[in-house]
Amino acid sequence: MPNSKQRLLANIFSLSTLQIFNYILPLITLPYLVRVLGVEQFGLLAFAMSLVLYFGVLMDYGFNLSAARSVSLHRDEREKLCEILGAVYTSKLILMLLGFMIFGALLLAVERFWEYRFIYLASFAVVAAQTLFPVWFFQGIERLKFVTLISVGSKTLFTCLLFVLVQTPADAIWVPLLNAFGFALCAAVSLYIITRKMGIALRPVSLQTLKTHLQDSHAIFVSNVAISLYTVSTTFILGLFTNNTVVGYYAAADRIIQAFKSLLMPLSQSIYPHISHKLKSSQEEALHFIRKSAKYLTLALGGLSLFISIAAPWLVRILLGDGYEASVILVQIMSPLPLIIGLSNLFGIQTMVNFGKKEAFKKILWSAAMIGIALSFILVPLFAEIGSAIGVLITEIFVTLMMFLYLQKNGLEIVKR
Repeated sequence: MPNSKQRLLANIFSLSTLQIFNYILPLITLPYLVRVLGVEQFGLLAFAMSLVLYFGVLMDYGFNLSAARSVSLHRDEREKLCEILGAVYTSKLILMLLGFMIFGALLLAVERFWEYRFIYLASFAVVAAQTLFPVWFFQGIERLKFVTLISVGSKTLFTCLLFVLVQTPADAIWVPLLNAFGFALCAAVSLYIITRKMGIALRPVSLQTLKTHLQDSHAIFVSNVAISLYTVSTTFILGLFTNNTVVGYYAAADRIIQAFKSLLMPLSQSIYPHISHKLKSSQEEALHFIRKSAKYLTLALGGLSLFISIAAPWLVRILLGDGYEASVILVQIMSPLPLIIGLSNLFGIQTMVNFGKKEAFKKILWSAAMIGIALSFILVPLFAEIGSAIGVLITEIFVTLMMFLYLQKNGLEIVKR
């Protein structure tokens, strides 16, 4: 087996390869979709996804972090890995059924949702299929090359199909359908590798085991609910007060920011189990690694945010084309987000969660959720999509600052006094 540093570098390389690929794909598909679908249909897809993402939080239930940590701690215990795999999938399937029942009732109750029910159902399928993709398992055993190979293969196939099947605004439903098929294929291939190639059986588990794993994930689940309230709710509240066209302007700008933010994922997914493993031997060694990461992140992401702000008019013109001039100011307002969110991820997920400060982490995120929702309800009626962008920026700054101050005051200093 490779040593700890070699595994970390291999995982960062694998996920960097995947994220470069994930970064290139939106640069190819986004210009095509916004032009073919038009701003209204593009906004409808974004609004539908903002609704179903709430159910994604329920179905995931924090397992993408808690289960990854459990797998990391028990990576050499085959029976324990079988238990974790069985518990996570049983829990997710139960939560998926519960979520679908609530979602179906919502479609029937709200005329606006029922009118576009097939778009909403296809969007729900995306989140459900993504929930079943066991990235957390490969993350825990620090063998993320499998995730890279599986994802690149399926996404290449379904991106090619997107250009074939989406030709007019009426073809909008193919966008979520193809995404759902892609994630479902990733999940199926991953489970085949885990169960047949690695010999980790997917077995039924007892109710007590199920309860234990749900309790272990509860704090992260509650935190994820808070995060969704001040992130996903932004698009949803904007759609409630405005229309699909305005949502389309905001969603297009957000997609540009999200493409740059996706560059953070390789680091985040790779260093979480790495820090967990380091903590088993030395807290100071783990903190030293976090401090070094903070320096490099600040330099790299600060430069990236500056580039986005300066290049916003060019990015919108090239990626979105004519008719999206209203998105330029939104990209500029949100340009600091890669830096701010990169640091909040390091302070929160990588440090507070790994060091057992889940309650404080949860309180900060719920405070942010209340602030974010309040800002949306105040700013959106006044400034529409610009109000949404300002609200997101203020909320993310609050999260990062509160986490930093907590760590400084509680013996986990990111900046040594």
